[in-house]
Amino acid sequence: MIKRVSKKSGLFREQEEVYRRELRELFKEDSGIIPGTGERFTREERMNLLEKVFPRKKYFGKIKKWQAKKAILTLQSRMFQAKDEQKRQELEKKVKYLKKITGI
Repeated sequence: MIKRVSKKSGLFREQEEVYRRELRELFKEDSGIIPGTGERFTREERMNLLEKVFPRKKYFGKIKKWQAKKAILTLQSRMFQAKDEQKRQELEKKVKYLKKITGI
């Protein structure tokens, strides 16, 4: 039997804002599977991604849904501007993973 993922999964589907520590715990505990690729991020890669996309100095307390959406859109624009195909694919994996985790 195939287990289907609920369309309401994702951190920001249920809340408008979350504490950064909640997001950090979610990144730690997640399997790291990147949707549509069959690949996965290691725990270290996930924590580095969290720190790059949601730096501690900028997002100290709570992260609002619009801030997460803006961070993902910024990463997407960098993906479209990338001239190197390998860099573009790497950014695309990050965007897919972040969309899965956040539910945006």
